[in-house]
Amino acid sequence: MFAVIGALALLVSIEPAIRYARSAGLLLAVVGAEDPTRITHLLRHQVVDRETTLALSGRSLRARVYTPLDGSGLPAPRSWAMVLHGVHPDGIDEPRLQAFARALAATGVETFTPELKELAEQRVLPSTIDDIGACARAIQQEVKAKPAAIGISFAGGLLLLAAAREPGASSLAYVVTVGAHHDLGRVLRYYAGERVTDPAGKTAAGRAHPYGGRVMVTAYAELFFPPGDVELAKRALAIWLKGKYREGREMAAALSPAGQDRFNIATQSKRQSELNALLLEAARAKDAELRAVSPASGLAGVHVPVFLVHGEGDPIVPALETAWLAQEVPKAALRAALITPVLRHAELAAPPTVGDQLDIVRFVAGFLAAADEP
Repeated sequence: MFAVIGALALLVSIEPAIRYARSAGLLLAVVGAEDPTRITHLLRHQVVDRETTLALSGRSLRARVYTPLDGSGLPAPRSWAMVLHGVHPDGIDEPRLQAFARALAATGVETFTPELKELAEQRVLPSTIDDIGACARAIQQEVKAKPAAIGISFAGGLLLLAAAREPGASSLAYVVTVGAHHDLGRVLRYYAGERVTDPAGKTAAGRAHPYGGRVMVTAYAELFFPPGDVELAKRALAIWLKGKYREGREMAAALSPAGQDRFNIATQSKRQSELNALLLEAARAKDAELRAVSPASGLAGVHVPVFLVHGEGDPIVPALETAWLAQEVPKAALRAALITPVLRHAELAAPPTVGDQLDIVRFVAGFLAAADEP
C-alpha cells in the first residue's frame, strides 16, 4: 500500500528516503499489511517484549517494554519512547496498542507502555498528568536519555499538560498526540449533541459515537447513579464497554430500580435524548474538574517539539480539538499539525488516496527524524 511512498522518497536523498521507508514500514505493520517490494523489511528490527515496572515516588507502575534487536539478537535501540494508552479498560493489554508499540520498536525505537490506572478505569484525572511526567523521568533515568512520548486520545491532552510542567518538561525529548482533546468540557458537550466549533467557527463534522458519552457516565458515575449503586454501576458499565453486553446487563440487574433505569439510559440508543440531558448536567457540575485536565490555557510551558495528528472523521474526540491545540501550543514548539482522513480515532480508517498516504508518511517521518536528533 505504501510502496509508492518509498519510491517517491528515493528521489529526494538517502537520509529522507530511509526515514520515509521507516515511516511506511511502521504504518504497514500497524495495519498488518505486507510490503510487496520488501524495501521496508530491510530497515525492520526483530522485537522482544517484557513486563517491567517503573518506579515512581513511593510506588510503581506496571509497564511493558518492546526492544528492537540487531542481527545478532542483541538490543539495538537508536532512541526511546513511551506510548500512552487512552481511556480503555484493557490498558496496556489492548491489542491495537500492543501492535503499535511493537511496530514502533521495529523501527529502532525502544518503546515503553506504562499502565495509567485511572485511564484504564475510564477516569480522566489530574493525577494522571503527574504520573505521565514521573514515567518520563523514570525512563530517562533508566536509559540515560530523554524518551519521546506518544499520547493516544485523552492521554494526548494529558501528555501535553505533563510536558508543560516538571518533571515532564525536562524529561521528554518530544511529544506526539493522536486524537487528543483541548477542552474536555467541550468534548462532553459534543457527546451531549451540542454544537461545537473549531477556531474558525466551523462545526464538528458528523455525530458523536455513543461510546464517548458512556465513558463519561462511567467516569462520573456518582452524578448519574444513586449513592448505593455507584461502584456496581461502574463495574457493570466497564464490562459493557468491553463489548460483554450480556454480562454487563446481568451485573446491572443487581442495581436498584433507579440505578437500572440510569444504566439503560446510558446503554440504550433509543434513550439518547435523556442521556444528553444528563451529560450537559455533568458538564456544568464538573466544570472545574474538566478544566483541570484540559490543555486549554495550560500549555505556555511547553518547549519540547510537538507533533499533533487527528482523524478527520473522529467520532470520539472531534478533530476540531486538534485545530484548537494547534493554536494553543507555543509556535516555537509546534513542529506539525495534521488532520487527515487516513485516521478515524486511534486507528486507520478507509483506504487512503496516494496524497493522503504521503501526508501521513511525511508526518510520521517527521517525528522519527526528531527521534534521531541528538
